[in-house]
Amino acid sequence: MGPIGSGQTAKLCNQVIGALNIQAVCEGLILGAKAGLDLNKLLDVLSAGAASSWMLKNLGPKMIARDFRPGFKIKHQQRDLRLALCLAADLGVPLPGTALVQQMLRIVEAEGMSEEGASAAIVAMEKLAGIKMTGQIQDSMRPQVK
Repeated sequence: MGPIGSGQTAKLCNQVIGALNIQAVCEGLILGAKAGLDLNKLLDVLSAGAASSWMLKNLGPKMIARDFRPGFKIKHQQRDLRLALCLAADLGVPLPGTALVQQMLRIVEAEGMSEEGASAAIVAMEKLAGIKMTGQIQDSMRPQVK
């Protein structure tokens, strides 16, 4: 990658992209859940199209199943995002999306879930959207189309 420390910088770049991708998966799944879509079917469709990603294919099913067992813990994601934001500040590079994801993960930490896996990121979106993603929502919660 270059001089000493370049590999660590590359890892932080990876974490920034991964964290933003996790947030995108959370937002897409919450939108689908709130609209009453079958989340498993939605996941199949999205995984076969332009929105497909490793995060969608691997964490999406865990989010739907509420499987928060850690592969990579929230607290470790937060550490890496903090390091990335410090590096960005030193370099004068704005990372607004990364800052947002760090704050979203603080919601998850506030729920006492810092030891859970990255799939627990969905909890922040659930709180903001006022739903708990359990597959389908009740018809009374479905938005009315006019």
